[in-house]
This record gives sequence, C-alpha cells and structure tokens, in this order.
Amino acid sequence: MLIFKINTAMKQQTDQHYRWKIIGRVTLAIIGGYILTNLTSILIYFLLPLPKSDAVMTAMLLSFSIYTGVVIWVFSMRSLRSVFWMMASVIFLMSVVILTLQFFRRLGI
Repeated sequence: MLIFKINTAMKQQTDQHYRWKIIGRVTLAIIGGYILTNLTSILIYFLLPLPKSDAVMTAMLLSFSIYTGVVIWVFSMRSLRSVFWMMASVIFLMSVVILTLQFFRRLGI
C-alpha cells in the first residue's frame, strides 16, 4: 500500500511538471511568436525596395507564415530554456537592427 502511494505521488508530480512545460511552451509561442513576427515584419518593411504600401502589405502577408514557423519551432525544440534564450537573443538583435535602420533613415542615409 505504501509503494502505491509513493508511485501515485511521483506520478502526480511528473504530470504537474509536464503541464507546466506545456504552459510555458504555449506562452512562449504566443507572446514570443507575436513579438518576433512583428519585428520580422518591420524589418522586411525596411529592407524591401518597394513603395511603402506594397512593402507593408508584403510584410504583413509574410507574417502569417513567419508566425506559423515560430510556433512549430517552439514546439519542436527539446529544451524550453534554449528556445527562450534563442528567441530572446533574436528579438534583441532584430530590435537593434531595426533601431539602427530607423536612425539612418531619419538622417537620410
């Protein structure tokens, strides 16, 4: 009887740990994917040599594919910690590139 109680408690802890991992992945996919997709759309808008309206439309249409790819990427990686740090570093680098492009665009370069 004691062994059964220990195994049941361990199984509940394992189930709870697994649920928290899934909640973390879903949260990272939704929030991180949204931020990463928006930054990618802004970067595409800055880099495309098209009129403003065409560049915005192209970037927004590509954002659906980008978001889908980010969600698949988050759920296909083995470690949630590595996904978080890779996404955070990509978001940081893209933000720096966008701010640099915006700065040079305001200077007229």
